[in-house]
Amino acid sequence: MTIKALHGAALLALLLATPAAALNKQGVATADEFTVTEDGQPPAFNASGYVFAGAMVYNPSYAARPDNTGHALGRTGAHLDLDFFGKRAGITYDVNVFSDRDGANTLRPTEHDHIIGLLARWRGFDAGGHWEADLPADRPGLAQSYVDVFARWSWRLEPPTARVGAQGFVALAGLVDNPTYAARPDLSGLAMLRLNGHAEIDLLKPWLGAAVDLNVFTDRFAHAGLLPSELDTTVGAVVHVRAFDVSLVAENDRPLDRPGLQQSYLMTLLSYRFDAQRWMVGRRGHGA
Repeated sequence: MTIKALHGAALLALLLATPAAALNKQGVATADEFTVTEDGQPPAFNASGYVFAGAMVYNPSYAARPDNTGHALGRTGAHLDLDFFGKRAGITYDVNVFSDRDGANTLRPTEHDHIIGLLARWRGFDAGGHWEADLPADRPGLAQSYVDVFARWSWRLEPPTARVGAQGFVALAGLVDNPTYAARPDLSGLAMLRLNGHAEIDLLKPWLGAAVDLNVFTDRFAHAGLLPSELDTTVGAVVHVRAFDVSLVAENDRPLDRPGLQQSYLMTLLSYRFDAQRWMVGRRGHGA
């Protein structure tokens, strides 16, 4: 069996065995949509999110910089949600920082990615836009960036059994300004459309969860920008311990319309969740 076949078999086994808590560069909101103030109403303003740090314990091909050089080793970052007007509007921010296992200093940042989002919410629907920039940190090189507009529908299943449940979303984005963001892992083309599906499954509340994240891109210069050019699949398993999460995450990015480079990794991850509204309510309750 070839090395490429072994990599594919390992990823398939992980997909079948642990469909779990995913980490995408665009983070997922952590505040419960039913978080309320003491009078039972959604807070006029709230700040929530998480910080994380992890290491890629298996990485045959996932790059450490936007120009596809190196092999990523460390991944750290944060996700922040600022909610306004009872969650009717929001600002999001994501930062991801990578290091290179091939470098002389494996802890030195080699790439930093930033995503800022503006959105409006109505019931289970969101609409808004993002700006993303993926930048090299340790030397000059290729930077990738875009501006998109998107629409997203969120769903939630709450069976009578309290120990299980599921939630997620489906989103469609158009990259309306894209000077450099590629349509495939080998950096060819320019992305035009992005279809994103995300699902989280509570296997044993509140301790064990699973998730899967799928991203499909199209190429502005191929098939009129309508047929898929890349599929990114992220899966993992997560254990929740109070505000901490311990995860095992796998990702595979592959071209769909032609042969080419694939990027994949297996990562362990530790994250800490925070929610300002819950913290304030907890402090008042403790003080009482």
